[in-house]
Amino acid sequence: MKNGDEIIFYTRAVDDALYFDPATDRMQVRANFTDGSADVGNTSTSVGKFTSLLLDINSSLTYNYQGGYPQAWTKYRIVVSGIPGNGSIEKGRFAFRNFMPDTGLQGGTGASGTFYNSTVVGVDSLAFIHH
Repeated sequence: MKNGDEIIFYTRAVDDALYFDPATDRMQVRANFTDGSADVGNTSTSVGKFTSLLLDINSSLTYNYQGGYPQAWTKYRIVVSGIPGNGSIEKGRFAFRNFMPDTGLQGGTGASGTFYNSTVVGVDSLAFIHH
């Protein structure tokens, strides 16, 4: 993996019209540029070796229907950057992280008594392009 490589994918959330209460979704794309391990940490908020944040979709936790997470398939293109030294590593990883507080159907309280924090997020057509 090296600076300038690309990660391309499509993502979307479930249409909020399917639920009585609106949903809030968030996803991060993170990278491990240190040792190629799969260490993601041991708590819900730790990132382990995946310390490089490449993309944070809906970091403000806006309701999806208000422009938060896309509800239609949306293409994202990340150009890898931030690899130290000569900008290239032999062992690296990237990961998708569904990162929400109080996730799940009973995550909090909305108008009907249930707040949908992160219902369903889809990822499709993933490509890693090594230049």
